[in-house]
Amino acid sequence: MGSSAGGLVSYNLGFRRPDVFGMVGAFCPYFVVIDQDGRETWIGQFHKEKPPIRL
Repeated sequence: MGSSAGGLVSYNLGFRRPDVFGMVGAFCPYFVVIDQDGRETWIGQFHKEKPPIRL
């Protein structure tokens, strides 16, 4: 569970490791990834399918 950037970390960990994290609490996450060039990409571009976790 996390808020702000911690919410984004919680979300990412849940989607990357559903075998470890079965539930995710993400409060006010910023669902954008900023690359080295300063471009923003919606995080949905990386996670296309929902794993078997509870959000």
